[in-house]
Amino acid sequence: MTRIACGVVVMALCVSLAFIPAYASDFTLEIFGNANMDDTIDELDIEYAQEIIDGTKEEMELADANYDGRIDEDDIAQIELIIRGEEKEITVIDSYNRTVTVKKPIKRVVTGLDFFTLETLRAIKVSPEIVVGIPGRPNVADWELYFEEYKDKTCIGSMWEPDTEAILNLDPDIVFFAAISRDTLDNSVDVLEDAGVTVLRFYHSCGVAGALEAYPEELTMLGYIMDKEEEAEEFCNWHEGVLNLVEERVETIPEEDKPTVYYESHSQLWYGFPERIARVELAGGKNIFPDGKTIDPEAVMTENPDIIVKVAPGEDVTAYHLDAEDTTAIENVREEVLSRSVLQNTAAVKTGRVYVPSIYLMSGMTSGYGGVRNFVQIVYNAKWFHPDLFKDVDPKAIHQEYLTRFQGLNIDLNEKGVFAYPDPS
Repeated sequence: MTRIACGVVVMALCVSLAFIPAYASDFTLEIFGNANMDDTIDELDIEYAQEIIDGTKEEMELADANYDGRIDEDDIAQIELIIRGEEKEITVIDSYNRTVTVKKPIKRVVTGLDFFTLETLRAIKVSPEIVVGIPGRPNVADWELYFEEYKDKTCIGSMWEPDTEAILNLDPDIVFFAAISRDTLDNSVDVLEDAGVTVLRFYHSCGVAGALEAYPEELTMLGYIMDKEEEAEEFCNWHEGVLNLVEERVETIPEEDKPTVYYESHSQLWYGFPERIARVELAGGKNIFPDGKTIDPEAVMTENPDIIVKVAPGEDVTAYHLDAEDTTAIENVREEVLSRSVLQNTAAVKTGRVYVPSIYLMSGMTSGYGGVRNFVQIVYNAKWFHPDLFKDVDPKAIHQEYLTRFQGLNIDLNEKGVFAYPDPS
């Protein structure tokens, strides 16, 4: 199998007039064998490794393809195996900066990274048959609708407190955990690795600083590990193309034309989501409370935001199982904001620029199940903040294509699902 890294793709967005722009990667793929430190492993790495051996190129850490501490002809042989997809093991540096050697092929997978990894594995067409353990299922109506093929998998505890005994009983080839420091999680990694289990730690677009930016490399790396390089390339191109579509247009907006935004939590009043979850700036706005905190209502009034975004909860307000026309509950969320006495003199309320996205579009806020759909949230933000600039972009169409093309779900968003109000699509 030929290995292909994230490349260039241009595609129409379903019923939208917008086109996804070309995606040019800007990361170093941290797999040993990537001798020239770019975003893929190919013939250029063979040439570069040979030049290192010949003494005409500077030695690079990742040129040590077989990770034995020296760069020689054996590394060229390993690079050739990786290119052909015939390697028996591959050494990577994961998102927690750990160097890990993975034995291949992978036939049994456990994920403890909530449902970010499940959604990512499905996006690159990894068979659910090899997933043997998952985090505890939440008690929400949408879970089995969205993750139906995983409903009978063994529970291995929670994202932060995995059950190492249950994991070991599943005899996994690989376990995925979050690249976030927690004592319980770090201790579980030690227990599993002491027992000879391979553990990789990724973000998979969860709502921590740097996670969204790390996702292209993680996708590409996962493609190599799971022998799904072409599928990872396809999804990486599409996902990053959507974000580039927003980024390229936002770059043209003068600073004085960017609206100020108060982005309120779904679970409590007067709590502003931090920028790592709200994604206001990526969409061309200014988050007036970017650090995430409980806020004095008078402070919101004083800041006088141009736009207020109130995140809606899941279940009976926003979800995939709801009829698409059943918007009463999400409308009520908006009306509650519009009726707050302290907000009556704000520009947002005066102009009616109060918007409500679903919590299910915001990675890092699982509220039942997580996912990597925050790119849809960013597109909705951009269209709400700058409707003229993004008039040809259809957020619902992008969401639909993701569900159909990359998640393989038979969900028609024209019939089922409530995720944004007012919906600008």
